[in-house]
Amino acid sequence: MKEALLPSSTSAGSGLEDGTSCSSDSETSYDKAEVQHAERSPWVVTGEYALAALLAITFMYTLAFSHTSHTQFSAGTQHTKHWWKARHDVPGWAEQHQQYVEEAIAASQSSALQLDFYGDAVVEAWRGTQHGEPHARCLDAPDIFNAHFGKEFESHAWGVAGDAAQHLMWRLRNGEALASEGPQLAVLMVGSTDLTYASFKDDEHIHNVANTTANRIHAVAEYLSDLRPRSQVLLVGLLPRGDLTLSSDQHLAQPSKFTPAIASINSDLQQLAASRQDMHFVNCGQDFTYEGKTGRIHAALMPDGVNLNTAGLEQLASCLDPIIHDVAKQLDATGEAHKHLRQ
Repeated sequence: MKEALLPSSTSAGSGLEDGTSCSSDSETSYDKAEVQHAERSPWVVTGEYALAALLAITFMYTLAFSHTSHTQFSAGTQHTKHWWKARHDVPGWAEQHQQYVEEAIAASQSSALQLDFYGDAVVEAWRGTQHGEPHARCLDAPDIFNAHFGKEFESHAWGVAGDAAQHLMWRLRNGEALASEGPQLAVLMVGSTDLTYASFKDDEHIHNVANTTANRIHAVAEYLSDLRPRSQVLLVGLLPRGDLTLSSDQHLAQPSKFTPAIASINSDLQQLAASRQDMHFVNCGQDFTYEGKTGRIHAALMPDGVNLNTAGLEQLASCLDPIIHDVAKQLDATGEAHKHLRQ
């Protein structure tokens, strides 16, 4: 039985023969490799090790550089993706911006003092429009604007309803504000829409964005100031506003959920103006509420608690008029900055 279990040594193609043959060939190849390795010059071996090390270092460097580049690109995208941006949610926004650019180019050719209002819906309302279209709420507003600011200055109102500080900065950096040696008084009215966007998230977010909004307004003001060496910037405090989410008998109540953020932003703007010789601050908010800081917003001036009607724009112009003329006199110290001043 044992003999029957043993494989025949002469069986053709047996596994044992194949295994033996493989073992023999393998041992022979190992022996040849050892001989060849022993016969190689130490310099050759050293060179191979050096080349291998260099390739390893190159690979590691390439891998690290690729990762770093990707990280830097991602981070760079975050950092170089500036906080200012254009709007794409409103039809005609780009066309309205282009119109303002053309007006700014034409105005830059003048050596007279430019009184330029930059901002959001309040500023656009002085053109009698909303998103570039005539609006019943403010059809008579251009007459008010011209009566207060158009007779004595070369005045312009460059505002877009619904623009936040980031949108205004984009507009300025893309042609609406031009470097010039001529004198300019830039009136800046922006920031309320930033709070509107924040309210879409939740009420707490309104307070959280107050500091960011103030910093962005600072940046816009500094950008305008840096463009013209003979410029002054008037920072207009955010006006009080109601809460459109409340019932019609409560939406004008003050204080509203926006009041703390407005107070914080206005305080920051006032401090900025106090620290700069080329900046000024004015707060007209008290003219739009009963009993000063408390009570209710005047429905006759701001019916919905957010947007000014013609009467509200008249009230605002009356508030701005004195300080605009005071600052203009500073710019007009030689009597040559603009056409003439009211006596």
